Amino acid sequence: MSGNDRFRSTGETLDTAIVGAGVGGLYTAWRLLGCGQPPGGMAVFEASARVGGRLLSVTMPGTTGIAAEFGGMRFLSSHALITSLAAKFGLGIREFTTGNSESIFYSRGKQWRAGDIAKKQPLPYGLRPDELYLDPFELIVKAVRRVMPSMKHLSPDEWVKMKESLTLDGFPLIDWGFSNLLGRFLSDEALQFIEMGIGYSAVVSNWNAADALSLVIEYTGSPTEKTLVDGMQALPNALAAAVMREGSTIHHQHRLVSLRTPAQTGDGLHELVFTTPDGPRAVRARRVVLALPRRAMEIIDDCAVLKEPPIAALLATVTPRPLGKVFLAHEQPWWRSLGLTSGRATTDLPIRQIYYFGTEPDRPAGATGHLTMGYFDRPQLDYWAGLRRLEQPGASGFTMLDPDGPVATEVRRQIGVVHGLDQPMAAPLSVGFMNWEEDPYGGAWHTWNQGVKSWEIMKKIASPVPGTALHIVSEAWSTKQGWVEGALEIAEAVVGTMTRIPAN
Repeated sequence: MSGNDRFRSTGETLDTAIVGAGVGGLYTAWRLLGCGQPPGGMAVFEASARVGGRLLSVTMPGTTGIAAEFGGMRFLSSHALITSLAAKFGLGIREFTTGNSESIFYSRGKQWRAGDIAKKQPLPYGLRPDELYLDPFELIVKAVRRVMPSMKHLSPDEWVKMKESLTLDGFPLIDWGFSNLLGRFLSDEALQFIEMGIGYSAVVSNWNAADALSLVIEYTGSPTEKTLVDGMQALPNALAAAVMREGSTIHHQHRLVSLRTPAQTGDGLHELVFTTPDGPRAVRARRVVLALPRRAMEIIDDCAVLKEPPIAALLATVTPRPLGKVFLAHEQPWWRSLGLTSGRATTDLPIRQIYYFGTEPDRPAGATGHLTMGYFDRPQLDYWAGLRRLEQPGASGFTMLDPDGPVATEVRRQIGVVHGLDQPMAAPLSVGFMNWEEDPYGGAWHTWNQGVKSWEIMKKIASPVPGTALHIVSEAWSTKQGWVEGALEIAEAVVGTMTRIPAN
């Protein structure tokens, strides 16, 4: 007898059980209801006490009407699904500013402005003559054009053909790492300038070069960056409200610890066991959707099907990429005296990226307070996680910190160095920290691994076990990794598989 058998008599039976109340899971539920799924036969199960997954909008103490985006914070104007969803639910959209000619760089002990590159001012990098006066993204484009001279927007089918055919030095491009590709055409100094200047180490790491190209080319089309007026979490909140209005249920604090497929139960149904504040709960379902990132699936205690070599190999085709954020709330915008209104600074110091919020031209009416955000991935994330452990030894995920504690003190020091502040920054009103590397997330986004034919994996991941109504929804296995749009696109494909209705 299975250790879970004692729960069966108390469990309910559903047509569809969706595990994970992030955007992907909630959108899947909403779309299935729109396709005729009886609301009483479907439920969403979420391990935490909130919805949103890797979207986490927080109102910091000392501010009102301004969202501290500890998770995903923007999308592109070219992202059709999220744009249409925002319109559907009446969610306001506004510009998201990353930078302009006045944006600050601080590297190798020298400060300069983004506009200085075009002005041909000297930089602290020993670039080759053909690399001079190009910004970090222009250097990436320079290398990519050596592989794909005609950089243009392609349809998904055209991208598949392109990825199948592109080669470099006689090797398929999918076998190249992106860092190796850049190093094939750029100097070591240019690579270091790029990594500093774009603010992310993972983006230029050795992930699948063919899939990295699609990310680069999406930006060459000059899409504008957008965000939601009420915070990015307004989208999963709206989806959750719509799902519940239709009569389906979202169960919070339900962590999946066991999943047995019909091949194991022998009665054509999946068996799911959750830990809850009230003890274990068993549910049976004809169909199961795991709307989870890779790490969250790997830590399901009892799930033989996901540990079978073919399925485990599918999950392992992507790598989770850790990110961390720290927010400081202020009464006054310290950056205005430097001629800055919004955007970011980038640096080789551990804080890596520094964003300013609250002085944007389209600041929400009635908002009070201002925010500074530090934004970093590995290896710098380890630096900040270590400082948090000094203050909160057992902390994980999102926590509020002491405004005079080790993290806040070091953030203020590095901000002062990067911006050349004459006076130390005043203590903030509040401080918050989030580490997305920790369980159950494993990372904030994912990248395809070298050698992977992503277009083939995407077809398999929607229904990874032949003949079994088990489905996976996540940005991890999409063409738009790291974006809400990626999760929505995979959800569309899964809904199409489950209903035999073509994906939108």
